[in-house]
Amino acid sequence: MSPQIPLRIPLDVVVVDDNEPLMRFLVRSISRTFEDGCNVEGYTNANDGYEAVRRLSGKEGSEGMGVVLCTDNDIVSRNEGINLVMKLRKEGYTRVHVILSSARPMEMEALTSGANKFFEKPYTPNEVTDYIVEQFGKND
Repeated sequence: MSPQIPLRIPLDVVVVDDNEPLMRFLVRSISRTFEDGCNVEGYTNANDGYEAVRRLSGKEGSEGMGVVLCTDNDIVSRNEGINLVMKLRKEGYTRVHVILSSARPMEMEALTSGANKFFEKPYTPNEVTDYIVEQFGKND
């Protein structure tokens, strides 16, 4: 197992994927990558993911930072991921980094809706963790 990566700040990560085995795999991959200070939760529908972001962003000591990863199939194809991003942005969750992912080529739509990053499937969990490191890893 590789050494865990330190973060500059405590970070909450919410993974939303309608494919439960994939969601659990992503949660484990992200959790194993970072040292303490990274809380990762997984959900299979966008409404639960939205509620998690609201709860985590409002907890005592939170810097309001977090990452939401919404991935494919029903969530994105029914525009739940896009709607989640727009709802978060409209409500002022500007410090939450949102990553959308889909097998459909919809990068412009995702970024225009307010997502910070888009991954077209297939992608690896390393691409996700590399993005988190780039944004929140310690600069030594």
